[in-house]
Amino acid sequence: MIAHSALRRCGPYVQLNRGPKGLEFNTLPLADFLAMQTILSSLVRAAGSLYIGDHPQWRSADPSHDDDHNSDSPSCGKLLSRPEVAMLMRSYLDRLQIPYPTPSDQSAFEQTCVEICFERGYMTPTDQSLRPFLSVGAAMACNGFLHLPSIPARQFICFVSAFMLLSEDRLKEDIDAIRAFSECFTRNEPQKHPMLDHLAALVHQLPEIFDQVAASIMTTSVLNFITAIALEHELEGTALEKSAVRYPIFARVMTGAGEMFALWVFGVQGLPLGAYLQAVPDIVDFINYGNDILSFYKEEMAGETVNLVHTLARCRGVPHAAVLRSLIDDAVTAHERTLRTLSPHRGAYETYRRFSEGYVAFHVATRRYRLDELELGLQGPVSE
Repeated sequence: MIAHSALRRCGPYVQLNRGPKGLEFNTLPLADFLAMQTILSSLVRAAGSLYIGDHPQWRSADPSHDDDHNSDSPSCGKLLSRPEVAMLMRSYLDRLQIPYPTPSDQSAFEQTCVEICFERGYMTPTDQSLRPFLSVGAAMACNGFLHLPSIPARQFICFVSAFMLLSEDRLKEDIDAIRAFSECFTRNEPQKHPMLDHLAALVHQLPEIFDQVAASIMTTSVLNFITAIALEHELEGTALEKSAVRYPIFARVMTGAGEMFALWVFGVQGLPLGAYLQAVPDIVDFINYGNDILSFYKEEMAGETVNLVHTLARCRGVPHAAVLRSLIDDAVTAHERTLRTLSPHRGAYETYRRFSEGYVAFHVATRRYRLDELELGLQGPVSE
């Protein structure tokens, strides 16, 4: 099967199997994983999901923030200026107690990943569609996951991230292949697009690297991510009902793949699952909302409105600034609660702390987010 042939091609780069005696080969039967994945995903999501409708900010925005809270008013559709966004971003970093970071140099790591991609057939001289997404994956690996001592582990997260981004950005045109991904994956059959074959092969290796429970949650997270691409296509052009206050968060959890990234933070460190699993729901919120917050500027400057901030503003009839402030509150609360949950386990605590700083650095390193334009590392007002 394709997964097995891809595993053979990987050579030494994925020999990360962890067992009681150290690194060893240990696979999870597909039937076991299938029996667990839906239940586990539901449990993690239920524990970490946030009912936005319960927030007083959504029911009635703070009058001091905006003049009008009617969804039909101009203020709800008003784009924020650069100084306004910069002020909110500074507030976010200050409350996280994370200084504006200097990203790590990823050039050598990225070049090695490019060479591996050609070796494995991820890229060819005639098809280098993965290349731009590889740079983003390398930024994630070299910043968010710089705390991992294993270079193969960071290469793996780089490749998985790159293929997921490519699927979201480039494969919407081939929606039938996206729809069929989970079925082909669970049947261990070839995918309907070669790039999805590569992604499936990587995901099939998760049980060889992680604890069986963690691997099942991570696998479900990737399956939900791909399914969410199909979901967005199915609902394209469908108006969001104002009563559907929970749908934006439901969709955001699926598109974030936060469980996979959260568990990857700890999984290859040899830390016991019990040391960090209870913090995973809050880490998922920190990852997802943190991305919504730190990507907001580039989306606002581009006039993009298909994002969580604008969707919630339309759904609840509140201004964008109120939504962004509330997301900042939620992300900071999740971060602080994570630190408290992990405080009895020093290894897990320090691992997460380094990840949280690196996750911010990832957004700074990724040029598409344009955070340097906000001059967040400087004091004083930001110019228009």
